[in-house]
Amino acid sequence: MKLNRPILILALAVARWTNTDAQTYSLLVHDETIEYFFISLSKNLPHEIIKLNRDILEWNERDIYGEQDTLYQIGELTKGIMEIDTVRAFFTEQDLKYVEKQFQNLDGVRWYPEDFRRFDVIDSIGLNKIMSHSYSAKKMGKNYSYTFSIPLFSLDKQYAIVQQEFDCGYECSTYCIFIYKQSADKKSWDKITSWKCISAGASHE
Repeated sequence: MKLNRPILILALAVARWTNTDAQTYSLLVHDETIEYFFISLSKNLPHEIIKLNRDILEWNERDIYGEQDTLYQIGELTKGIMEIDTVRAFFTEQDLKYVEKQFQNLDGVRWYPEDFRRFDVIDSIGLNKIMSHSYSAKKMGKNYSYTFSIPLFSLDKQYAIVQQEFDCGYECSTYCIFIYKQSADKKSWDKITSWKCISAGASHE
C-alpha cells in the first residue's frame, strides 16, 4: 500500500494542475478565465447564455490590423482593433501588444462541453432545431443560441474584446464585436462599445 501512495499523490497533483492551469483555447490565457468571462457576461446580456454554439468565431488578421488594401478601406468597417480610436480609449499600447500576442497564440476551433458545464454546448443539430422553431411563428422562449470568439483581454483582465453572435432562427440574428469592462465586484461584464454590427430581423421576443 505504501508503494502506491506516491503514485496516487502524483496523479492527484497532475489532475489538479490540469484542472487549474489548462490552456485549451489560448496559449496565454487559462481556460478558467475564459469560462468565467462567459458565465459573468451572461448576467448583463439581453438574453441569458443557455445554448452555446460549439463552433468558435475565428479572429483573422483584418479583425486585428484592418484592411491593408486601400481600395477596400471604408471607415470603421474595415479598421482593425489596433486602429480604432474607441479601442485605444480603453486599451493602452501595452494592452494592445498583449491583444496581438493573444491573437498569435489562439488554439481552438470548438468549445468543449466539459469546460462549459453551465451551458448547453450545441452543434449543427441544435442550431437546426432553433431554426425549425423559428418557422413555427411561436415565441422565441429559450430557442436561441450565442456564438463567440475567444475573448482577447487587456493585461489586467479588466477589459475584453469579443466577437458575439446572437441567433434565434429565421431572420433573427445579430453580430457585433464588443468591448466589455469587468464590474467593480468582478461578478459581471458591462458593454462599453461595439462595431461592425450586422443584424437581421427585429423579433427577439
